[in-house]
Amino acid sequence: MVRLQYGDETVDISVESLKLLQSLPVRDSLQKIIEEPLKMDGIEVFEVRSGGKTTETVTREESVYFAKPSMPDEILVDDHRRAAFSIMALAFKDDNKWRLSNGEQTISAKIEDADFLRRVNENEVSFSKGDILICYLHVIQKRTDTGIKTDYIVDKVIDHKPGTRQIPFIFE
Repeated sequence: MVRLQYGDETVDISVESLKLLQSLPVRDSLQKIIEEPLKMDGIEVFEVRSGGKTTETVTREESVYFAKPSMPDEILVDDHRRAAFSIMALAFKDDNKWRLSNGEQTISAKIEDADFLRRVNENEVSFSKGDILICYLHVIQKRTDTGIKTDYIVDKVIDHKPGTRQIPFIFE
């Protein structure tokens, strides 16, 4: 047995019940079966019956106890690296993400290089098809309630290489 205390209330439960209480899949199912339907108009009570007799009852007010608690995100990877990207789509509106490709994968990245954004806003930098950005990239991967989430942040644009290339002349 395990004793749980919540405020002034104390409850003794079995270790097996505690493990069920801590299980996210079980809590998710309880929320879907009990808490969500009791939020709907016309449904006031959830009952469990055995042999025609009611064995358990949950009211609308009690249904909040069956809501799955939100879990804090867990950072799995926090990495800084240098990377090259071609620009697939750029965003001039603040806080919008740019779509960048490394040749294998397209990502949505937030540009946080204030100096680069200032130069873009003041038309000191222009873009054309095939442009490449050499960047310091910050990658954060987190485990969330819905699965793995990856955030890409361009901390610094090191170089902007225009898309047009010219054949170099070699003089000897």
